[in-house]
Amino acid sequence: MKAKNILKILLLSGVLLSALPVMAEVTGMIYKPEWLAVGSTKVIPTSESATIKLKADLKDRVFRKVRLKVADGSLKVKEVKIYMSDGHVLKSGIQKVIKNGMATRELIIPDHRRSIKKIVVLFKAPMTQSVMISAIGQELIEEYPES
Repeated sequence: MKAKNILKILLLSGVLLSALPVMAEVTGMIYKPEWLAVGSTKVIPTSESATIKLKADLKDRVFRKVRLKVADGSLKVKEVKIYMSDGHVLKSGIQKVIKNGMATRELIIPDHRRSIKKIVVLFKAPMTQSVMISAIGQELIEEYPES
């Protein structure tokens, strides 16, 4: 091979290699699911737990991540229990104060093709005011079509 051809090949491979991260980022953006509001409830100041029921149109959807958002005050969360359609309960000890307008970290739901029945949030009471807590979820995306 001539030196000129080798140089062309090296330049082309360098361009292709430098384009890979950009292509990965673009495809990641295309297939990245949106966060959906799955349900919410008003927290009673004297209680120590609240149950978030899923919206009727989302009951059969499969979510891969859930976050809790707080509005109208702050909430000291101790634990979150996610009740799944197959009877399993996923527990997550958060132990965190969620301030007004903030959200928890992502709670990952292992992929077993099951939906969420309800989310129970255990927190420290009593509080001085009612707080609104809502759950947002990110749907599971099928990476491979079923045959």
